[in-house]
Amino acid sequence: MAKCSGSGFCVELARFDENRADDRLEFFEFCNEQMNPAEVLGVEVRQYSSGTHVAYVPRVVGRTSDAVATKQTSKGTRWTRESFLAEVETSRCAPGVRDFVHRLIDHVDQHGTKLAWGTGMAPGVGGWYDLGGRPTGCWALNLGDGTPSYKTTLVLNLGDVVKYTNSEHMEAFASQLEAIPALKSRLEEARALGWKKWPAFPLAALADQPVQIAALFAALDTLAPPAPTAPSTGTGAEPG
Repeated sequence: MAKCSGSGFCVELARFDENRADDRLEFFEFCNEQMNPAEVLGVEVRQYSSGTHVAYVPRVVGRTSDAVATKQTSKGTRWTRESFLAEVETSRCAPGVRDFVHRLIDHVDQHGTKLAWGTGMAPGVGGWYDLGGRPTGCWALNLGDGTPSYKTTLVLNLGDVVKYTNSEHMEAFASQLEAIPALKSRLEEARALGWKKWPAFPLAALADQPVQIAALFAALDTLAPPAPTAPSTGTGAEPG
């Protein structure tokens, strides 16, 4: 283990019993949600072999929407709806991307639980929905640093969504997203890893693709709780 000052960083190597994967995951998630501003993440490396071929597949563990939402920093800006939307109207976003961003925000306003405005140099926001009675961050949007090389990016928090819903609901969500070519291979990889992935893609890739945009919002609709059924007014005559 390397010790560090507040201005630096440290890396600690720890070994866990491979037969107690749940303990390992809970350890990193708990520490990451409690420590601020430090990040406590783990890298799980699994070995897969077939004949003479051996492959090692890493994945990050410990990153949760709760941890991201609670991280605070003394640097950068605390974004609000007004300041974020003002940046959307600048050259950071092309017209098609602007419309896309507004529609994402409107979807959470209408069907979600809250918008979590980011803290940092780049404008960001997260969309939260009620999954099984628990508010969960399901996507994160980052407008970037304003440089020409950075594109407005949407991250789908599959690794958080899967923890608070069942496999049938997860498959319904993913089946809608599979209509987006940029996500198809990433969804296949995520499915093989138990959905513990956070795929990201630039909004510009979908901005002029109405069918793909419709698929994304159809997927988000599966996260929204069903609208309550209006009670019957019972205006008809009672049966004799």
